[in-house]
Amino acid sequence: PGLRMFAAACTGCHGWDGRGLKGSRAVNDPHATNLTQVVLAGLHVGASHPPVDMPDFRDGYADAEVAALANYVTGRFGMKAASVTPGDVAKLRSED
Repeated sequence: PGLRMFAAACTGCHGWDGRGLKGSRAVNDPHATNLTQVVLAGLHVGASHPPVDMPDFRDGYADAEVAALANYVTGRFGMKAASVTPGDVAKLRSED
């Protein structure tokens, strides 16, 4: 499921090679907390060059889908796959 999510939502900007993901702290976090928060809330950094503007996926995907995506991305582009659960995503979603 994570691969399907990545193909549908992420490859348009990150490509299959994970542009902007490899080596980042977000994909190397064993809990994938930051990555999950970015998927839910998006990321908008106008001060960087070039500016970073990633849309949020909060309303577009269920907790299980976000968890599968986070686990896939950390496993593919990080050092080790996280084990985010739908419950973890629900908790982060409620904290925002």
